[in-house]
Amino acid sequence: MNRKLTPMVVTARKSERTRSEAKPTIMPSRLPVARAARIANGTLGTVTAVQFVPALLFSMWGGLLADRFDKRRLLLATQTTQAALAALLAAMVLSHTIMEWEVYIFAFLLGSVTAIDMPTRGSFVTEMVGTTEVANGVALNSVMVNLSRVIGPAFAGIL
Repeated sequence: MNRKLTPMVVTARKSERTRSEAKPTIMPSRLPVARAARIANGTLGTVTAVQFVPALLFSMWGGLLADRFDKRRLLLATQTTQAALAALLAAMVLSHTIMEWEVYIFAFLLGSVTAIDMPTRGSFVTEMVGTTEVANGVALNSVMVNLSRVIGPAFAGIL
């Protein structure tokens, strides 16, 4: 039995079949990749929109919460919630039980928590460094946030 392997297709032929009668079959190890490629066609933009719409709509109320409650405790709560959401999402992805609609829910929840986290973080920086060093504190916070946006996905890509 001769087999010719190509990147996505295995062509299996029995000795009595001719070249034109060969039946290509998809390799089982490539099925999840092919399915993900079909699903990801328009999903990425939708997930991004679902994640950032709550930040657009609820940031004012996040600022209100930041003014009314202890900023340190509020930041601790938002960061813990974001870590729990990320851990739950990772567990569902690694166990292959995640569905597309669940990704939308996770994105919405993460966006809602971020709507509270960002205004709180901005006002917490000014309290932490004092009025004389506000510009340096804001710049350091901005560098830290943007660096994490670059390093996080790069690290995830390596994994």
